[in-house]
Amino acid sequence: MKKLYFTSLYLLLVIHVFAQNQKPPLVEVRGNASMQVPPDLAVISISFNSVELAFNKAVKSVNEKNASLLKQLEKLGFKNTEIKSNSFNAGKNSFYRNDVIVDSGYIASQSVILEFKYDQQRVTKLVDAFMETTLDLNFQFSFILSEEKLAEVRGKLIELSIQNAQERAAIIARQSKLALGNIQSIQYGYGYNEDYSLRERLRYRDYAPIPLSASNSDTGFSDLTVQDIEVSDEVIISWLINNKP
Repeated sequence: MKKLYFTSLYLLLVIHVFAQNQKPPLVEVRGNASMQVPPDLAVISISFNSVELAFNKAVKSVNEKNASLLKQLEKLGFKNTEIKSNSFNAGKNSFYRNDVIVDSGYIASQSVILEFKYDQQRVTKLVDAFMETTLDLNFQFSFILSEEKLAEVRGKLIELSIQNAQERAAIIARQSKLALGNIQSIQYGYGYNEDYSLRERLRYRDYAPIPLSASNSDTGFSDLTVQDIEVSDEVIISWLINNKP
């Protein structure tokens, strides 16, 4: 009898510990939302280069082109805060010919980024000016969301994602004849910075470089229609679940 007593006590302790270690029943639901948002920023990348026999002449030529471009942009009404130098490179102008590396002087190149509030007339005016310039330029442009617009959209998407998760959880509970308890956890941001997470998932229209040899009528900028940006986000919410009384 004494042996049976200790055995029964041991089983009770095991069952008690097992019950304590059991996780409470949860329902985990992913809520998501998406929006079509018109972009509010235009980003134009302008690049140019110069090839000369002497290194200093190549650098000087690119600097002169840059100065000329900045004057032209100033005449078009662009502010210094809207113009950023993106990169500058200079070195030997080397290329392959008959499987042999040939050095042909030096090449210097620079790129400038314009970022400004999107306005179709302003974009058209800029492109028309580039068509008439004597500078040898390449440029391409895209449309994005500003930080302010992104913050506004992110707040709305979080609100809609939570609402979506709640609606889905209610359907699951109703069909399973269960009752939702308290929220146990909310996950957002995929384990890293949520701003980066959302920005990485933005899809924006990116246009190919515009050939400067084309005429103004060929570019079609006066009839340009910018597509909306599709922005999406999501949250994951866990609820306790209870049997309905």
